[in-house]
Amino acid sequence: MKLAGTFNNWETETRKLNRGNSGDWRTFLALEPGVYEYRFLVDGTWMNQSDSDLVPNAFGTGNCVSVVS
Repeated sequence: MKLAGTFNNWETETRKLNRGNSGDWRTFLALEPGVYEYRFLVDGTWMNQSDSDLVPNAFGTGNCVSVVS
């Protein structure tokens, strides 16, 4: 599973997630305050976090959105 978004210009090869001991997927990012859009890339398919707020994207679907303060 990979994570891409506005924080890394949607580069899919730069942020890989690792499975934690409890079975969840994790990564750590040092982000400046702001609003970030993101999605997960799983086996070549874009997916959203199920409990995230979404904003429309140019492809007719949605991106997850997170506010860092």
